[in-house]
Amino acid sequence: MNRWRGLALVTAMAVVSTAGTSPGRAATATASLAVQVEVLAGCEISGATLDFGNYQSGQTTDLVSNTTLALRNCTVDTVVVELDGGQTGDTRARRLAGPGGATLSYQLYKGPSLGNMFGDNGAGRTIDMTNRTSLNVPVHGRIRGGQSVPPGTYTDTINVTLTF
Repeated sequence: MNRWRGLALVTAMAVVSTAGTSPGRAATATASLAVQVEVLAGCEISGATLDFGNYQSGQTTDLVSNTTLALRNCTVDTVVVELDGGQTGDTRARRLAGPGGATLSYQLYKGPSLGNMFGDNGAGRTIDMTNRTSLNVPVHGRIRGGQSVPPGTYTDTINVTLTF
């Protein structure tokens, strides 16, 4: 029991002895905090719809249409836009799928002359983005005449890849 009384007395003395002194200064220390971020080059692309309108089964003339893909916020010097083969997987044999498994052949091109196919694996479009951050990339399409197919809606989905 004396042991506890002694401990209580020492504790009380410690409280009394610190209570009578002037308040002490808080100690301070300094350090630095490094803050950083690495800003990467970037570029955004938005998809589009290429609507050929109406094709009459067996029509003798080609049906041509176009659309644009929008490049925005590009902070790089060069980009490459590639279009895959859609549901066929073959950029040289693109087909729109229709009712009952019917298909309608079509092709996508880089320019209005319809001379250079727009594809992937080297058949994409390399674009110089120096001194600009935005650009509309035209895509031209053609359905060859002479294809007799059942009436209905024909569709395909092309994956667009932007490399920068």
